[in-house]
Amino acid sequence: MKLFLISDKAREMPLLKEKPSELVRKSEVYFSIEPGESQLAHTIDYVGAEHFLFASDIPHWDCEFPGNLQHIRNHAALSDEVKEKILYKNAKRLFNL
Repeated sequence: MKLFLISDKAREMPLLKEKPSELVRKSEVYFSIEPGESQLAHTIDYVGAEHFLFASDIPHWDCEFPGNLQHIRNHAALSDEVKEKILYKNAKRLFNL
């Protein structure tokens, strides 16, 4: 199914019948996240925790691992259930582990 036309910006996403956030909620789309994202908790509330995976940034030169793992574990705006999905359950489901 064709959802958008790259060459015709005036008609971007002409076949889209639902809000993009609704499509994401119903789909098996995953986004990698880092704990320093300023709108992390709001985005997770809006789209659903099932769509997010923890990104360690390994092996990037500016990698903050393992400190960034502690940031997400200690994130005050995220419930333990959401943290478990981001750190473990979603990846387990995605990779059929």
